[in-house]
Amino acid sequence: MQSRHISKKKEALLLRSEGVSVVEIEKKLSVPHSTLSGWFKKIRSGMGNSDPLILKFFIRALKELFEINTSALSCDLHLRADQDPEDLKRYWSRELGIHLERFKSVSFDKRTAGRPTYADYKGVCSISCGNIAVQRKLVYLSRMFCEMVVNN
Repeated sequence: MQSRHISKKKEALLLRSEGVSVVEIEKKLSVPHSTLSGWFKKIRSGMGNSDPLILKFFIRALKELFEINTSALSCDLHLRADQDPEDLKRYWSRELGIHLERFKSVSFDKRTAGRPTYADYKGVCSISCGNIAVQRKLVYLSRMFCEMVVNN
C-alpha cells in the first residue's frame, strides 16, 4: 500500500536536499508531516526471529496486505560467535526466498565465544522494510489483536 502522496515524494526529497524545512515542505506540497518524516528519516519496520516459519508468515503478510515485494526488504543476521555468516546467509536466503544481496549486515554475540552452538540453531534473521504506512498498519493491527485477546 503506497501513500496517496507518493507522486510528491521526489519533489519533497529534492526540496529537503536543498535545505527547505519539513514544515515548509508540508505547507507547500500539502503532505502530512508524518509522511514526510517517514520519507526523510528512512523509518524501518521489521521482525526478527530464529524460526523461519514466523518470518515466512511476516513476509507473506507484507506481500498480501501491503503489496511489498521481497526486493524492498533487507535482512540482518544475529549469530553466535562460532557460526559461519556466509553459510547462514545462504540458509536464510533459501528458506525465506529472499535474494542473497538483500542480506546486509551480520553481528556476532561475543558472549557465546567458546561455547558450541546447537547444530539446528541458525541464528536470528531480522527482516525490515522502510515504509511508514506499513509501520502504522502493523501497530494498528497489533493493538487490535491485543484488545481482542484482552477483552474476550
